[in-house]
Amino acid sequence: MRTKHDYPIGTPGVPWGIDERWTWLASRRKRRDRDYRAAICARMSSSSTSSSSSSFDGDEDHDCHRSDIAGFVPIVYGTLEVKDEDGSNVEEYPLLAYVSENASFLRPRSSSGEEGGGRGMTSGSDGGGICGGGGKKPAVLITGGVHGYETSGIFGAMHFLTSGLAGGRYSRHYDIVVVPCVSPWGYEYNERWTARAIDPNRSFRPSTEDDPNPTRTEESSKLISFLNRLGRTPNIGEDDGEDEYEEDGTMIRNGPDWLCHVDLHETTDTDVTEYRPARAARDGQLDFDDRIPDGFYLFGAVDDDDNDNGGSNNCVREFYDAILSGVEGSGTHLAEVENDGTLCGYKATRRGLLLLSRSACANMGICAGGALPNVPYAVTTEAYPDSCRTSGEDCVNAQVEAICAALDFLIDGGVVPR
Repeated sequence: MRTKHDYPIGTPGVPWGIDERWTWLASRRKRRDRDYRAAICARMSSSSTSSSSSSFDGDEDHDCHRSDIAGFVPIVYGTLEVKDEDGSNVEEYPLLAYVSENASFLRPRSSSGEEGGGRGMTSGSDGGGICGGGGKKPAVLITGGVHGYETSGIFGAMHFLTSGLAGGRYSRHYDIVVVPCVSPWGYEYNERWTARAIDPNRSFRPSTEDDPNPTRTEESSKLISFLNRLGRTPNIGEDDGEDEYEEDGTMIRNGPDWLCHVDLHETTDTDVTEYRPARAARDGQLDFDDRIPDGFYLFGAVDDDDNDNGGSNNCVREFYDAILSGVEGSGTHLAEVENDGTLCGYKATRRGLLLLSRSACANMGICAGGALPNVPYAVTTEAYPDSCRTSGEDCVNAQVEAICAALDFLIDGGVVPR
């Protein structure tokens, strides 16, 4: 149902300018609701190894720290800076990822071009490099907190790490990268948007000839940059660590073989009381959709030329079905389709599932499928912690189950070798 809003910032029907955005930031930045460093960064040590010895390179410093999470190395891949209009009240947040300690894509190349030997990211007191064993494994990305206020995704990603599931049950099959909280400012101030009143989950659109400079936030651009450079190996033995190139000019990369991206989200009642009215006011709209699905659901993509049945999408659809079966089997109820055949305003594929074409998802700029545009399996989860049928803890568990069901499906279905 469409509901008129009376949001207190801006002129009804007129999109916000820069002044309204600064007014919004001042109105929202009153007090911290949470402590990002205590909740997310506490598991890594203060000591670090400079990025000059890491197996990836970039325009920024990337620090590799130590952690008490078995099998993983925490990497600070950048810093998010937030400040007031006059440049005062500066807050800085380390952007944190956890990478499999023995990730096969981080094996350094020797000066002869062979894998093994040479320098790599250091981890632990013995200074040993991160060198994977055996053949290259498929890589999976788990992200939480793209919308910083959505805590079940953040805590679900952290539980997947700290429970031993990631480093034990799945490390034999996958190289794993976990970014528990993409938007730390939003986490601390309980916000969906960035400090510039931009939805970070609409800021992952790919660059195209028609749109070479799509809208990016600091959060999305730094995550994309990190993922693009992860595993890029310098040409060891040459001055300045320059990259190696094939004869046709293609850069030789030792990057991840990305197979799957699970992006963890939730919807809360504050979507209706704050975030959707604010979005309508910002965009010059007079009303907003006040529907929130009661239950867990998935948002996914299928190939543009095979959107209805058959073909390459069969396995992808089975992937989504397996996640929903796992979540429902663990005791979390799924969102039902509305009477008009929709779910959250979109045509529903089935109970608990929305599927759009890959091009439509790319145009939306969502993280799952945008951060890694060519990943075969990408999914956005949505939990509903304000339902009378569930709890915050249930939603965290559902997020973990969604990750496990996704990874189990790829193993059991033979996509990933056992």
